[in-house]
Amino acid sequence: MDCLYTDNEGLVPTCGRAKMVAGEWIALNASAGTIPSSEVFEQALEDRTFLPPDIAAQPTSWTWMTQPTWFSDKYHWDAWNVVDCFADKTDSVPWYFSGGNSPWESSDGKFHFDPSARSKAEDSLSRLWLCVEAITSNPPFVRGTPHPSKFNYLLLSAAWDSARGATSLMSDAKGRVLEYLGFINWWSSSVSRWEDPLQLWMVDYIASFKLRDLKKRGVFLDLPAQWRSLNIAHLLAESVPVYYFWQEDTDDYPCFTRLSPSILQAYHDTCSTLDKTEVFGAEMLGFQDDIDTMKSYDDFFQLQRAPDHIASPTHADIHPNAVVYICDFEGVR
Repeated sequence: MDCLYTDNEGLVPTCGRAKMVAGEWIALNASAGTIPSSEVFEQALEDRTFLPPDIAAQPTSWTWMTQPTWFSDKYHWDAWNVVDCFADKTDSVPWYFSGGNSPWESSDGKFHFDPSARSKAEDSLSRLWLCVEAITSNPPFVRGTPHPSKFNYLLLSAAWDSARGATSLMSDAKGRVLEYLGFINWWSSSVSRWEDPLQLWMVDYIASFKLRDLKKRGVFLDLPAQWRSLNIAHLLAESVPVYYFWQEDTDDYPCFTRLSPSILQAYHDTCSTLDKTEVFGAEMLGFQDDIDTMKSYDDFFQLQRAPDHIASPTHADIHPNAVVYICDFEGVR
């Protein structure tokens, strides 16, 4: 797999910190004030266990996209789910962001959806699914990799015995649309020439959402357990909020040095002292040993090795027309 390689020396200055039990939360590309402090999170940290990702990621309603979630291999596109509400071409709020679309009762006592809302829902669900299906059926997408499933939008035309059942279905439909958008956002952000296997109308349709301009959902990470499963540098480059809990034993992992509270604080202080928005390692006086440690690991936190100009091309050696993609990498690049 060819993966995007970026410079190791720069750090991401946007970060926040929040005190918790036996350690502290770190927030990159986000404010630490958005980190929950409920008893559930407190207990999870004390037990050194984290919320089951399948439960955290299930789209039980469309509002699930507005909060960060625990990273899950099964739902690896969660972080790219959109949070912002945006208008369509007619400047109206899309049905999957609106709070309406309540079912109405017919003369026979059954519940139905407004024909206009139902038509919009069926149209977007079918179009987005065709895009997802085209992506997952062609290289470089790896067959068997988890991806969103098809939604039976024909159920939206059914008559329901209760308003509650109909409303639950509409919530699931909203969640599925946002899940499709998150998956497409992840793929189009991680793959060069991602448009190649798609039909022209699909490319234009995806472009109409302007996904790269929207805020991302963000993920909670358990660094020691999950660092082999994703490229954190890519998350940060895509402005995805990243939250992780730093405990004393995290210092035992030299590969995480660049993410340590002491380095982040030193980076922030150096920026303030030099009145810059970004600084390099050489400008962080007194941290040369830490900088050397950071440089010994790549952006996937693998130990750097001597260059092999045949098997391991540098970023400059990658042909400009090469297909470059970043997915779950399982410890190698």
